[in-house]
Amino acid sequence: MGFNSAQERNNIWYILNSWEKQVVRHMDAEFMLRHRERPDAFPDLFYFMGDRVEWALTWTASSGVLPCFRKNGGKYIQRSSMKAMTPQEKLAALGWPVTTGTAKEMGVTPMPTLDARRSAHMAGNSMHVTVASIVLLVGLCCHTTK
Repeated sequence: MGFNSAQERNNIWYILNSWEKQVVRHMDAEFMLRHRERPDAFPDLFYFMGDRVEWALTWTASSGVLPCFRKNGGKYIQRSSMKAMTPQEKLAALGWPVTTGTAKEMGVTPMPTLDARRSAHMAGNSMHVTVASIVLLVGLCCHTTK
């Protein structure tokens, strides 16, 4: 992979199974073919490890946004650091106020995320909090009373 020893200790390469390592290699090769640059130089590049790369490349390289979170066991890996997203990071990406700073900006108290399994369950198959709020607002605006 070309990492130095400090980077190797801090990334998850050593705990990936052989299939997941092959997915990273395949996506790296495809990224270099399409963009002519090294994928580990982009801090906003994330790979989803739960799809078959022969059929779909689920990554941020095409759209610049995180792919839809799923409830399956696939990992979301930030390519530059080779670190997997935690359930709390997924909730933060969906707009949940899991950090003090975000909660303060939203004018609410921070949402506790002490249970990683529950946080992962909440992040799977969900939408951004702002999008859900807009859907609810439009629905309420369209509701008429007789």
